[in-house]
Amino acid sequence: MTHPHNSFNIIYCKEVSSGLQYNNSCGTIEYRGEKYTIKKSVYYVKKKLQNVDVYRSDGIISYTKSEVESDKKLANYLGIPLVRIVVISKDKLLDNNTLFSYEAKGDSIFVNQAKNLVIYVNSIQK
Repeated sequence: MTHPHNSFNIIYCKEVSSGLQYNNSCGTIEYRGEKYTIKKSVYYVKKKLQNVDVYRSDGIISYTKSEVESDKKLANYLGIPLVRIVVISKDKLLDNNTLFSYEAKGDSIFVNQAKNLVIYVNSIQK
């Protein structure tokens, strides 16, 4: 059974090096015994970018769709598509023509890519 998702939140995380300490207010996630820090959170409604939150040591910077569209350097830096097609099947996730294996937990789907973790949340949470 395959179904497309139109509205979702995608959270990009990077594994924290061992020995480094982060408190949870900095945006950390534990997954399979490893700790990850949130780097950016991207919100899509009807497959179209709505806004992006970039997590930095000095706080969160938010960008709107129009800011990303109007600034090509910013769009390249963020590395995210303005339109995103995500299709989820029983054991695979297709994200803009790239196929991934995943693990589902509740309303979230976890894609582990080496030292990076990408979390797809079906319902928008902001």
